[in-house]
Amino acid sequence: SAKSYPELRDCQKEAEVETENPTAEPSEAPGSVDLSDKPNQSYVALISTAILSSPRKKLLLSDIYQWIMDHYPYFKNKKSWRNSVRHNLSLNECFVKAGHSNNGKGHFWAIHPDNLEDFSKGVYHRRAQLVFCPVAGWAWPSQPPAP
Repeated sequence: SAKSYPELRDCQKEAEVETENPTAEPSEAPGSVDLSDKPNQSYVALISTAILSSPRKKLLLSDIYQWIMDHYPYFKNKKSWRNSVRHNLSLNECFVKAGHSNNGKGHFWAIHPDNLEDFSKGVYHRRAQLVFCPVAGWAWPSQPPAP
């Protein structure tokens, strides 16, 4: 049975269009991984996949938690991973706040437009930040780009 995501229900009502069910269970394909095992994806990948599964490409923190638990049962009986999700949302520039919820309790989270195309393709590398020296008038990447 599909779980209910309030933000997704509201979006679907507003748009009045049929969308693919973002809460659908992952298919069991031959050679697929056991979903009760810890996923090998990064938290950035898990969060991004959850956000991209929503019609308006934004979710509340509670809906991100729910999506992760629905798709990766490994997380259902564990608590510490929620801190990691909050940490990644707050400290990674690839995630941005996208307005308050209707009840005013929390923000929607979305993917920064600069990351949207790559994340949609499953590419989750970080953009290199430029370090600028105003005296010399030059800039260079603070870290080499990820492979």
